[in-house]
Amino acid sequence: MKNLTLIIAAFVCLFVVAVQAQEDATEIEWVDINTALENVGENEKKIVIDFYTDWCGWCKVMDRKTYSDSSIVAYINEHYLAVKFNPEKGDSVVYDGETYSARQFAAAWQVRGYPATGFVSENAEALVLLPGYQGPDEFLRILQYFGGDHHLTSTFEEYVAGENSTVEE
Repeated sequence: MKNLTLIIAAFVCLFVVAVQAQEDATEIEWVDINTALENVGENEKKIVIDFYTDWCGWCKVMDRKTYSDSSIVAYINEHYLAVKFNPEKGDSVVYDGETYSARQFAAAWQVRGYPATGFVSENAEALVLLPGYQGPDEFLRILQYFGGDHHLTSTFEEYVAGENSTVEE
């Protein structure tokens, strides 16, 4: 009887772990900016930074439609360290040996409006800042462009054109 109880308990534990793993996969694993910058070289992942504010309507739409899309969640969690960064509330940021206030960090990225998305290489080098709302389909292409290092060999337009010609064949 004790063995049966132990087996049932083990199955219940495995079920709970499996359910938790599925729930975790439905959300992006956000980290703070300093943690991402400290760990960027250790895991071969780039950083994607969501520059947002609490009052920004399009930021909320991007959270609801783009950052909750299952393809986006899966791709970001596998290929990026993801950061949500509010320049109006954030702590200081240590980047490239300098300490910035949250506002100074956003200004250094030349953030002029919200939302904006920054990409950082595995070597902690700023790659690009994309201003404005990005829908899920377009954003996935952008994530794949940088995540797959296509930016090293082609422009985004060439990448998209090549992607479309492959699909048509």
